[in-house]
Amino acid sequence: EEAHKQFGVPLASCPRMDVPGYSERIPVVLVLLRKRLVEMDGLRSDGIFRLAPDGSESSSVKTDLNTGKAMASLHDTLDPNVVANLIKQFFRELKPNLLNCMERDVIFRWSELKTNEELEIAVDSVPQLQRTALMWLLDLLADTAEFVDDNRMTPKNLAIVLAPNLYDAGDDASPMEALVCAQKVATLTSNLLKYRIATRPSPTTTAA
Repeated sequence: EEAHKQFGVPLASCPRMDVPGYSERIPVVLVLLRKRLVEMDGLRSDGIFRLAPDGSESSSVKTDLNTGKAMASLHDTLDPNVVANLIKQFFRELKPNLLNCMERDVIFRWSELKTNEELEIAVDSVPQLQRTALMWLLDLLADTAEFVDDNRMTPKNLAIVLAPNLYDAGDDASPMEALVCAQKVATLTSNLLKYRIATRPSPTTTAA
Protein backbone atom coordinates (compact mmCIF):
# COMPACT_ATOMS: atom_id res chain seq x y z
CA GLU A 1 0.00 0.00 0.00
CA GLU A 2 2.89 2.35 0.70
CA ALA A 3 3.88 2.07 -2.96
CA HIS A 4 0.51 3.55 -3.93
CA LYS A 5 0.44 6.31 -1.32
CA GLN A 6 -0.51 9.63 -2.91
CA PHE A 7 -1.37 11.90 0.03
CA GLY A 8 0.90 13.19 2.77
CA VAL A 9 4.20 12.47 1.03
CA PRO A 10 6.87 14.82 -0.37
CA LEU A 11 6.17 16.08 -3.88
CA ALA A 12 9.27 14.36 -5.24
CA SER A 13 8.06 11.01 -3.82
CA CYS A 14 4.57 11.14 -5.35
CA PRO A 15 3.92 8.87 -8.33
CA ARG A 16 4.05 11.34 -11.22
CA MET A 17 3.41 11.40 -14.97
CA ASP A 18 4.18 13.56 -17.98
CA VAL A 19 1.49 16.11 -18.86
CA PRO A 20 1.82 18.21 -22.04
CA GLY A 21 2.67 21.82 -21.34
CA TYR A 22 4.52 21.24 -18.07
CA SER A 23 8.28 20.88 -17.68
CA GLU A 24 8.12 18.49 -14.72
CA ARG A 25 5.89 15.49 -14.22
CA ILE A 26 2.59 16.07 -12.36
CA PRO A 27 1.40 13.82 -9.50
CA VAL A 28 -0.77 11.07 -10.97
CA VAL A 29 -3.50 11.57 -8.37
CA LEU A 30 -3.91 15.23 -9.42
CA VAL A 31 -4.18 14.26 -13.08
CA LEU A 32 -6.84 11.65 -12.26
CA LEU A 33 -8.79 14.02 -10.03
CA ARG A 34 -8.76 16.79 -12.60
CA LYS A 35 -9.84 14.39 -15.35
CA ARG A 36 -12.78 13.20 -13.27
CA LEU A 37 -13.76 16.75 -12.29
CA VAL A 38 -13.87 17.78 -15.96
CA GLU A 39 -15.82 14.62 -16.91
CA MET A 40 -18.45 15.48 -14.30
CA ASP A 41 -18.67 19.06 -15.58
CA GLY A 42 -17.54 19.91 -12.07
CA LEU A 43 -15.83 23.15 -13.10
CA ARG A 44 -19.33 24.58 -13.60
CA SER A 45 -20.66 23.30 -10.27
CA ASP A 46 -21.96 26.01 -7.94
CA GLY A 47 -19.40 26.80 -5.23
CA ILE A 48 -16.82 24.33 -6.52
CA PHE A 49 -13.69 24.22 -4.30
CA ARG A 50 -15.65 26.12 -1.61
CA LEU A 51 -18.43 23.72 -0.65
CA ALA A 52 -17.61 20.77 1.60
CA PRO A 53 -18.47 17.27 0.38
CA ASP A 54 -19.93 14.37 2.33
CA GLY A 55 -17.10 13.57 4.74
CA SER A 56 -17.44 9.80 4.72
CA GLU A 57 -17.54 9.56 0.92
CA SER A 58 -14.52 11.84 0.61
CA SER A 59 -12.56 9.74 3.13
CA SER A 60 -13.51 6.54 1.32
CA VAL A 61 -12.36 7.81 -2.07
CA LYS A 62 -9.14 9.14 -0.54
CA THR A 63 -8.41 5.76 1.05
CA ASP A 64 -8.92 4.04 -2.30
CA LEU A 65 -6.65 6.54 -4.04
CA ASN A 66 -3.94 5.77 -1.48
CA THR A 67 -4.26 2.02 -2.01
CA GLY A 68 -4.23 1.80 -5.79
CA LYS A 69 -8.00 1.63 -6.45
CA ALA A 70 -8.26 5.10 -7.91
CA MET A 71 -10.16 4.54 -11.13
CA ALA A 72 -13.05 2.50 -9.74
CA SER A 73 -13.51 4.75 -6.73
CA LEU A 74 -13.33 8.00 -8.67
CA HIS A 75 -15.88 6.81 -11.20
CA ASP A 76 -18.27 5.73 -8.46
CA THR A 77 -18.50 9.20 -6.92
CA LEU A 78 -21.02 11.55 -8.50
CA ASP A 79 -20.27 14.55 -6.28
CA PRO A 80 -17.82 17.05 -7.83
CA ASN A 81 -17.23 18.51 -4.35
CA VAL A 82 -15.62 15.21 -3.31
CA VAL A 83 -13.14 15.48 -6.18
CA ALA A 84 -12.42 19.18 -5.66
CA ASN A 85 -11.95 18.66 -1.93
CA LEU A 86 -9.43 15.88 -2.55
CA ILE A 87 -7.38 18.22 -4.73
CA LYS A 88 -7.31 20.67 -1.82
CA GLN A 89 -6.43 17.86 0.59
CA PHE A 90 -3.53 16.77 -1.61
CA PHE A 91 -1.95 20.21 -1.35
CA ARG A 92 -2.85 20.60 2.34
CA GLU A 93 -1.15 17.30 3.23
CA LEU A 94 1.98 17.77 1.10
CA LYS A 95 5.14 17.50 3.19
CA PRO A 96 6.26 20.26 3.09
CA ASN A 97 3.44 22.39 1.71
CA LEU A 98 3.88 23.69 -1.82
CA LEU A 99 4.93 27.25 -0.95
CA ASN A 100 7.03 26.25 2.05
CA CYS A 101 9.99 25.95 -0.32
CA MET A 102 10.21 29.75 0.16
CA GLU A 103 11.12 31.63 3.31
CA ARG A 104 8.31 33.51 5.01
CA ASP A 105 9.83 36.93 4.31
CA VAL A 106 9.94 36.02 0.61
CA ILE A 107 6.23 35.14 0.70
CA PHE A 108 5.51 38.47 2.39
CA ARG A 109 7.58 40.39 -0.15
CA TRP A 110 6.03 38.60 -3.11
CA SER A 111 2.53 39.35 -1.82
CA GLU A 112 3.24 43.02 -2.59
CA LEU A 113 4.12 42.38 -6.24
CA LYS A 114 1.60 43.75 -8.72
CA THR A 115 2.84 43.55 -12.29
CA ASN A 116 2.99 40.41 -14.42
CA GLU A 117 6.67 41.08 -15.05
CA GLU A 118 7.45 41.10 -11.32
CA LEU A 119 5.36 38.00 -10.69
CA GLU A 120 7.00 36.15 -13.58
CA ILE A 121 10.44 36.80 -12.10
CA ALA A 122 9.19 35.55 -8.72
CA VAL A 123 7.65 32.40 -10.21
CA ASP A 124 10.84 31.64 -12.15
CA SER A 125 12.77 31.56 -8.88
CA VAL A 126 10.58 28.81 -7.38
CA PRO A 127 12.25 25.37 -7.57
CA GLN A 128 11.16 23.63 -10.76
CA LEU A 129 9.23 20.75 -9.17
CA GLN A 130 7.15 23.09 -7.00
CA ARG A 131 6.83 25.65 -9.79
CA THR A 132 5.36 23.08 -12.16
CA ALA A 133 2.80 21.89 -9.57
CA LEU A 134 1.93 25.53 -8.84
CA MET A 135 1.38 26.28 -12.53
CA TRP A 136 -0.78 23.16 -12.86
CA LEU A 137 -2.94 24.30 -9.94
CA LEU A 138 -3.20 27.87 -11.23
CA ASP A 139 -4.29 26.51 -14.63
CA LEU A 140 -7.00 24.42 -12.98
CA LEU A 141 -8.24 27.45 -11.05
CA ALA A 142 -8.09 29.63 -14.17
CA ASP A 143 -10.18 27.07 -16.07
CA THR A 144 -12.65 27.02 -13.18
CA ALA A 145 -12.90 30.82 -13.13
CA GLU A 146 -13.94 30.80 -16.78
CA PHE A 147 -17.29 29.37 -15.64
CA VAL A 148 -17.90 32.04 -13.00
CA ASP A 149 -21.44 32.65 -14.33
CA ASP A 150 -22.27 29.05 -13.42
CA ASN A 151 -20.10 28.33 -10.37
CA ARG A 152 -20.01 31.84 -8.86
CA MET A 153 -16.29 31.34 -8.10
CA THR A 154 -14.26 34.38 -9.14
CA PRO A 155 -10.45 34.18 -9.30
CA LYS A 156 -10.30 35.95 -5.93
CA ASN A 157 -12.78 33.49 -4.37
CA LEU A 158 -10.80 30.53 -5.71
CA ALA A 159 -7.53 31.95 -4.40
CA ILE A 160 -9.02 32.51 -0.94
CA VAL A 161 -10.28 28.93 -0.59
CA LEU A 162 -7.09 27.32 -1.97
CA ALA A 163 -4.47 29.49 -0.24
CA PRO A 164 -4.76 27.90 3.25
CA ASN A 165 -3.65 24.60 1.71
CA LEU A 166 -0.45 25.97 0.18
CA TYR A 167 1.60 27.18 3.14
CA ASP A 168 2.07 26.15 6.77
CA ALA A 169 3.22 28.91 9.11
CA GLY A 170 4.45 26.27 11.57
CA ASP A 171 3.66 25.40 15.17
CA ASP A 172 6.05 28.08 16.43
CA ALA A 173 4.01 30.90 14.87
CA SER A 174 1.81 32.92 17.21
CA PRO A 175 -1.90 33.19 16.35
CA MET A 176 -1.32 36.74 15.08
CA GLU A 177 1.68 35.67 12.99
CA ALA A 178 -0.33 32.79 11.53
CA LEU A 179 -3.20 35.14 10.66
CA VAL A 180 -0.95 37.68 8.96
CA CYS A 181 0.82 34.90 7.10
CA ALA A 182 -2.49 33.44 5.91
CA GLN A 183 -3.54 36.85 4.60
CA LYS A 184 -0.25 37.31 2.75
CA VAL A 185 -0.47 33.84 1.18
CA ALA A 186 -4.06 34.53 0.08
CA THR A 187 -3.01 37.83 -1.52
CA LEU A 188 -0.06 36.17 -3.24
CA THR A 189 -2.22 33.31 -4.52
CA SER A 190 -4.77 35.77 -5.88
CA ASN A 191 -2.09 37.80 -7.64
CA LEU A 192 -0.46 34.67 -9.06
CA LEU A 193 -3.80 33.48 -10.41
CA LYS A 194 -4.45 36.84 -12.10
CA TYR A 195 -0.93 36.66 -13.56
CA ARG A 196 -1.49 33.13 -14.89
CA ILE A 197 -4.86 34.02 -16.40
CA ALA A 198 -3.27 36.99 -18.17
CA THR A 199 -0.15 35.24 -19.46
CA ARG A 200 -0.82 31.53 -20.03
CA PRO A 201 -0.69 30.32 -23.64
CA SER A 202 -4.25 29.01 -23.91
CA PRO A 203 -7.05 27.44 -21.81
CA THR A 204 -6.47 23.80 -20.83
CA THR A 205 -9.98 22.79 -19.82
CA THR A 206 -9.99 19.58 -21.84
CA ALA A 207 -6.40 18.62 -21.13
CA ALA A 208 -4.99 16.55 -18.28
